[in-house]
Amino acid sequence: MSSRHTRSFFGVMLAVVFAFSATVVAPASAKLTKHQKAHIRKQLKRAIKKNPRLIKSKRFIKKASIVDFSLPVTINLRPKHFADSTVNPNSAGIDLGPSLGQRNIGLGGSIKAHIQFHDSFDGGALGNVDLTLDPGGNLTTTSIPLLWNSQVSASGTHWYDAGLAGAGCNDFTGSTGLHVPDLDALYAGAAAFAAANSLPAPPTYPGGIPWFSTQPLATTFHGLTTAGKVGAVVTNSPAAPQGFVAEIPGVDGLNNISASDQPGNNNVGSSTDPFPVSASYPGDVTRPGVPVGDTAPTFKDAVLRTGSINLGVTPAGTAINQSGTADGDVQGSTDKVAGRSGGEANLFGNIPGKNYGVDVEVTLDGMINSILRQVDSDPADLIDGENYPAAAFECRQAWTGAVHNYIPGVHLTGSLKISPAIMAGGKLRIAKTVLTQKGNTSLALAACLMPYTTFATPNTDTDPLTPDFVTVPDDPLTTSSSQDAPTAVPCNSAPDTIVGEAGVVPLTPPNVGESDGSQVTVTGTLQNTTVDADVLIGQ
Repeated sequence: MSSRHTRSFFGVMLAVVFAFSATVVAPASAKLTKHQKAHIRKQLKRAIKKNPRLIKSKRFIKKASIVDFSLPVTINLRPKHFADSTVNPNSAGIDLGPSLGQRNIGLGGSIKAHIQFHDSFDGGALGNVDLTLDPGGNLTTTSIPLLWNSQVSASGTHWYDAGLAGAGCNDFTGSTGLHVPDLDALYAGAAAFAAANSLPAPPTYPGGIPWFSTQPLATTFHGLTTAGKVGAVVTNSPAAPQGFVAEIPGVDGLNNISASDQPGNNNVGSSTDPFPVSASYPGDVTRPGVPVGDTAPTFKDAVLRTGSINLGVTPAGTAINQSGTADGDVQGSTDKVAGRSGGEANLFGNIPGKNYGVDVEVTLDGMINSILRQVDSDPADLIDGENYPAAAFECRQAWTGAVHNYIPGVHLTGSLKISPAIMAGGKLRIAKTVLTQKGNTSLALAACLMPYTTFATPNTDTDPLTPDFVTVPDDPLTTSSSQDAPTAVPCNSAPDTIVGEAGVVPLTPPNVGESDGSQVTVTGTLQNTTVDADVLIGQ
């Protein structure tokens, strides 16, 4: 920018400031009418939007205080660290006890708030403002891995070995059809068998899960389990394979799970080893009696984890019911009432009497849906004209229904730095804030255990195994896309079609007033929360 344009730009800014100053000059608060105060508040709002630097003006602050001006803002968490663009500066830790261990949680998103100015003549220090965090918002988290099975990613395990020593999901990856080595060998040495059963010759067969005819054949053939292993030679159908349902891992592939601190369903936090390891589980030493390569669990071994959680500010006075047995609510904990979310700050330095410039407390809540991964299921045949059995979803994932969780009274303190800037999308920033958690927060974390729907999007054809299919029935899942978490569906609700047809039914409590066992609650401690955020004008 040339010096002439620079002088012109700052000249305009000064003109705006002086014009604004002349406009809002007003008598003391006691002499202003209600109408005059409202008019001045509108002028202040227009002026700060035109020139965010006014937030540093003591003259502006005094006038805003006289009329109890409330500035609507958005607190937007910064997605990347200024020194390393791959690191999320917003995080929290949760300690789930010695059995489950500690987890790192990445945070993102935003919440709405109001900065409330008060008359400094009423005893407040100049620059002191109240912060009110508005109910709702859109804070997000990474997935939280809860339970694990080291067979999932253990070296040498195979998705088609369910029920056998090599069961696992290490090779359940990619977006193309998976072949089974035993089937390759079968086709290579049995071309006549393949022709007799209308199967394509190797290597063009699609691979995946074999399906079987309900019509008996006199031909001698090799029987196959649903998992794809070659069985004994038998002479009567319905064990004769008629074709194969394509097995494409897609969105369920183990390769999609990432040790990342960026919020998302498949990002499980920054730790590659989030699960505790005891002396009886020594780590990289293979244990006797388990498959080769079955070692200490890694981040990919989660068989129960949360999805990305959407959190919002809980309205003050909300009754937090956690002691009952209703599905969808936290069970086995203590009932509480949500307090006010907000606090105070000083625009010029520390709050008088404190060694920090921001002091807030917030209660958050959100729906938690679990993600389950099936591993080492009992094999079952996939029969023409019948529903897909549960074994057909080996190594795949399922969404559960939701449980309403609360995070009460998180106390944060830190700094506020006035830093006007134009952000992406033309948003106006007036300040930056860095907050850290003061003390720890106890909470009850509840997760659902009952599958409701598949993680991958189901195909619209809910019963594809009909007699008109000769070689390759439809895949039951659209493996290139995943479903959103069913946050409106309470835990233990009747499952959707594809899961229900696999034999899943809601649980019933053993006695009236008791839990049905569809969800589990663990006591945890939230700690080490760090927030690095921009304060943007407007909502």
